[in-house]
Amino acid sequence: AEEALQASERKYRALVENLYEGVWLLDADARTTFVNARLAELLGYGVDEMLGLSVFHFIDTHRGEAMRANLERSAAGARAEYDFEFRCKSGELIWTRIAATPIVDEGGHYQGTLVALIDITERIRSAEALHRREQEFAALVERSPDIIARVDASLRLRYVNPAIERL
Repeated sequence: AEEALQASERKYRALVENLYEGVWLLDADARTTFVNARLAELLGYGVDEMLGLSVFHFIDTHRGEAMRANLERSAAGARAEYDFEFRCKSGELIWTRIAATPIVDEGGHYQGTLVALIDITERIRSAEALHRREQEFAALVERSPDIIARVDASLRLRYVNPAIERL
């Protein structure tokens, strides 16, 4: 039985350590009790450096209230998914997609939160760049001296820029 238990523990540890996702276990006071190597790598820390630190150590102060609210929802028993920005050891900011699950004991008392996260920084930056380009294009169209129009498949006008007023 002891051998089977140890084999099972090795198997699950190997699974968690080899996930592409970062895994973060926070206690009821939001202190780090476990991180896998992937999470430590994402944030630029060693695993041992992160243990015992509050999750608030890894975020900017202006994000503190949002993190508190997320942890309160977890303490109330709610699972959640959301995007959140963390500060790496280097000072760089990264965006993550978080899936948070409350951890409760046999009596149903909140013990902490299990967090799984992936880095979505490039996706966020791409979306922001696309938004900026769309705004720039809209400004060019609005200020163009030429008439620019958009029609649908039925040839109905859907947009005409302000240059039409001169006509």
